[in-house]
Amino acid sequence: MSKKNRPPKEQFKKQTDSVKSIHFSSQKTDSKSVNSNSKTFDLKNYIAIAVILLITYLSFSTVKNYDFVNWDDEKYFYENAQITSLNEENFWQSTKEMFKTSVIGGYTPLTTFSFALDYKFRGNEPYSGLSNPGGWHMTNVWLHLLAVLFAFLIAKELGLNTIASSFVAILFAIHPMHVESVAWVTERKDVLYGSLFLISIFTYLKFKKNGNYFILAISYLCFILSLFSKIQAVVLPICLVLTDYYLDKKINLRAITTKIPFFLLSIIVGLYGISVLSGTISDSYSNTNYTFIDRLFIGSYSYCIYLIKLIIPFRLSPLYPFPNQIESYFYPTILIVPIVIWMLIRAYKKQQYSLVFSIVFFTINVIFLLQIVGSGQGFIADRYTYISYFGLFFGFGYILQKYWLIPKYKVITGSISAFFIVFLLFTTIKQLPIWQNSATLWTHVLKYYDKITTPYGNRANYYRSQKQYNLAINDYASAIALKPEPQTLNSRSKLYFDISGNSIDTLNMALADLNRAIELKPNDGEFLINRGAMYAKLGDFDKSLASLNEGLKIKPDQISGYLNRSLIYNMRNEHENAIKDFDEYLKYDPYKANIIFERGVQKRKLNKYDESILDYNRAIELGDEVNIGLFYYERAVSFYLLKNIPKAKADFQKAISLGFKNIDPNFKSAIEK
Repeated sequence: MSKKNRPPKEQFKKQTDSVKSIHFSSQKTDSKSVNSNSKTFDLKNYIAIAVILLITYLSFSTVKNYDFVNWDDEKYFYENAQITSLNEENFWQSTKEMFKTSVIGGYTPLTTFSFALDYKFRGNEPYSGLSNPGGWHMTNVWLHLLAVLFAFLIAKELGLNTIASSFVAILFAIHPMHVESVAWVTERKDVLYGSLFLISIFTYLKFKKNGNYFILAISYLCFILSLFSKIQAVVLPICLVLTDYYLDKKINLRAITTKIPFFLLSIIVGLYGISVLSGTISDSYSNTNYTFIDRLFIGSYSYCIYLIKLIIPFRLSPLYPFPNQIESYFYPTILIVPIVIWMLIRAYKKQQYSLVFSIVFFTINVIFLLQIVGSGQGFIADRYTYISYFGLFFGFGYILQKYWLIPKYKVITGSISAFFIVFLLFTTIKQLPIWQNSATLWTHVLKYYDKITTPYGNRANYYRSQKQYNLAINDYASAIALKPEPQTLNSRSKLYFDISGNSIDTLNMALADLNRAIELKPNDGEFLINRGAMYAKLGDFDKSLASLNEGLKIKPDQISGYLNRSLIYNMRNEHENAIKDFDEYLKYDPYKANIIFERGVQKRKLNKYDESILDYNRAIELGDEVNIGLFYYERAVSFYLLKNIPKAKADFQKAISLGFKNIDPNFKSAIEK
């Protein structure tokens, strides 16, 4: 190396000390390792990460053939008007709304925005499913690849050599506990916040090395974006303090005070997240009757399970429902608390920096997800380990590096590591098909949990959407036999409604289920609105209006209620009331071309031809590939009634050219004169 290119002594010494800190014992790493780790990102690093990314891509690329699932996907995007109504006109307004609102009690505006971009650029057909679901899945895969890359780079910055860093990255890439975060589109939250989280740590480490404030600004930016992706990013400042401790071999006040901007961002977003979550009601399959002491045991048990599944990823399930009561085997797990504290104190005293880093990084990232406070869909979730496992993977990387450098242990160390990788890869490939669709998802859950209603009910909903009615009826019956929950009764009622045709008996079965659901949960606006639709189909419009009115009073954002009620008003020739209901509907979904068109129809029936044309113009402007011909045809009628014959003829010909066939022969005769 020439003098010109030689690093300053102080920098070389800092790098050397950093590498020497990689130890669980007090032994020092040999000089050969020090020199290799002080090199720049050379060819072998590029090759290593390229191979890892290729393996990861090939492992997860099968998701491009997967559908969406009926477990939060509908709430997050394919029934979310913020996403399905996004267009050039409302882009900035809708984006601003995303950053002001929550979805399912969580503040994840950047994730929602990413879904909106997926919807915009991957097609916007109505869900049956949404067009190109594989493309949405692949967005998750690309974000996961980005996270894998930075897991490798962070391991390098923390002093691990190429082999050890590669081991860390491949564990992060293909661990079965990460399948849920990648293969479930809703968990875009994990791969988005996780990749930004790791980039923020990496750029901070770069700043720590070279003092470049532009790099620090990137770290701040990525942290903010990570916070906007998922609230779990609030722990990043503590992780940065932890990296300072690991590299500087001490913890002091300066290490904390220099992170004040990071901590402030965490506090601001964290408090807002708490305010959002405070109004969230848990799903019916989560148990909210636990005492705080019970929850401590739930937390300790979950912590132990995550440690066990790190090595032996067994009984992986998308849902781990809360038990009806704390089982006896939960109680001994509380011993993990003093054991971990003892290990940390001992490691700190013995200056085992890598052990402290590994355990604390894992613990701080998982501790708020242990369901000690609050409740969720389950008391354990594979996705909760997405970032937290990085700390333990780093510890494994250290162990590999330490023993790889000892000739007599090299073969056995390499063999165990290779076997572990192959085992994890095989398990991941086996786990992925669970996420193919809702049927495969809930069938897998039922392998382990066949005494709860959720998997039966959700699988039945999927079968209903696929018109596999007999399978759906069987699953609804199984769920109701376990527990007659109001939502399941409501869902079965929808099925009977769908298949009823003109059968009064089937409609009465649907009505019976709805009445029972309302008895169990009398203040549910959705049930009352659905019952209103049921009465309408039975021809009892007075009861229908009464039920719709009551339901919309309780749940004014249930927009299907306005649509159903407008149909009744239309049949009663109460067109002004129908227009008011369309106005209410459009407050929630202002870019629905079909609804704007229907409002125009009501206005024309009131002889408000000019106003109807404005609505038709708007519907045509928003576009609707299925109904666009109808829009032009009805606008032609309004123009004709205004005696604007040239425009009426132009729209009439346009409708025909678009394939519209349901033409009134009298109108055709009149306009062609």
